[in-house]
Amino acid sequence: MTVAHTQSVFFPYIYGDETLRLQLSKCELDGASFTPRWDADAMECDLSSAASWKRGLLQFQVSRDPDALWVPELVPASERISPPVRLVATAHCAPTFRRFRCEGAVDIKAERGQIEVPLLREELAGALHLDVVVVRASPQTLEPHLAGDAAARIIASRRLVIRIDPPVRRPGPGLNIVWESFRSSAHRYRASHAGVLFHLDTSKTEPALFLNSDADPDLYAILKEEAPRGKKAILRNALFSAIAFPVWMCLLRTAAMAIDAEGHIEPGWQRNVLEELARVDQPGCDSQEAMRRFIRDLRDQSGGHAIEERLPVIVAELLNFRKCAEDLAGVLL
Repeated sequence: MTVAHTQSVFFPYIYGDETLRLQLSKCELDGASFTPRWDADAMECDLSSAASWKRGLLQFQVSRDPDALWVPELVPASERISPPVRLVATAHCAPTFRRFRCEGAVDIKAERGQIEVPLLREELAGALHLDVVVVRASPQTLEPHLAGDAAARIIASRRLVIRIDPPVRRPGPGLNIVWESFRSSAHRYRASHAGVLFHLDTSKTEPALFLNSDADPDLYAILKEEAPRGKKAILRNALFSAIAFPVWMCLLRTAAMAIDAEGHIEPGWQRNVLEELARVDQPGCDSQEAMRRFIRDLRDQSGGHAIEERLPVIVAELLNFRKCAEDLAGVLL
């Protein structure tokens, strides 16, 4: 059965998107073997548990997706015996602005390859994003529906995350963000509202924020922007704040339903949401007292504690909404 892959980036030629498979085969830190947490499904290699290190080396085995097109089908007929291609990886660490490229080796007939990624700890922070691709080694003009330029992508892997530091704790539930084509979604509600930008799904064990990958390409590029600063980062932050406002209100309503008759709530994402909002609402209290007061006000049917008036302000303060708006105004004016 052929698996359909939705291209995350548009290329004006036939291109194998997310069809290279990667498997971690070696990890060394300062010359000693280290066993990171490797998740092939999530495409994440987690080094954050390692003690202090200066230099590292990761080696990955590369293979094809048996259900997808392979290199000879993506080059002109005259090149299929010996396709002029290279295996490369591009790495980007947004917090440190570090970008670099690695060269690998690929055996087209054996349908496999290998690539090594050197790491310098002082140049990295947070996470390093790696894209492994097979590219043309020389240009071609024989078949315009195929990649033509030297270094043009032919086949790529899914993006790999190499986690250097433990992830920063996100407010509240630590929402999982999932990009999905709403037009082709198996979720009935999203498919019937294919024109919207986002949908918060709280029906599972953990909530997930679905973003519509069918959005305008410019908007999609802004929302995927990873730079920590600059004009695009400011616009991205403002857009996410606008999305986060109704999302937080929805999370609050859902979390409030988990409070029992005695005013208690079990550990979990619902409690995390209430704790974050309580911290902002009651800055002068310790966490337990802030939580007690916040739940009391939420359950006050008389409205005497004016929680409904405070909630939009609490969420806006949590999101640092004013700064996002001021930063945006500084860019636009």
